Amino acid sequence: MFLLSALGVAAQEATVSGVVTAADDNSPLQGVAVQVKGTASGTNTDAAGRYSLQAPRGGTLVFRFVGLNTAAEAIGNRTVINVQLSTSATDLNEVIVTGFGSQIKQDLTGNIARVKGTEIQAMPVPTVDAAL
Repeated sequence: MFLLSALGVAAQEATVSGVVTAADDNSPLQGVAVQVKGTASGTNTDAAGRYSLQAPRGGTLVFRFVGLNTAAEAIGNRTVINVQLSTSATDLNEVIVTGFGSQIKQDLTGNIARVKGTEIQAMPVPTVDAAL
């Protein structure tokens, strides 16, 4: 009885594999997160853009990569799913990195100064914070 129920569970899952490429130049994408939607099951693509994972036949694969649009593909009865990800049209604001965090340049109020290491070395102070 247990053997028959184990076979029923195994029949519902399949090994799904494929290649993830960039839509603009068809180059393979390394490091794309491939996840079964609604679960913690997932993997990342290798240097050639290939992936392989166990997934339920009725599930959906979600493909995510920074700077590219997220794609979702229903698995159905397929065992090979190749995906092309297109560039995201999101603009990034210029960011200023400060000693205490980061701020968007247009929101910055105050003065920004640059201190070179040679200037600090020449100061006769006991600690770095006193030199600043």
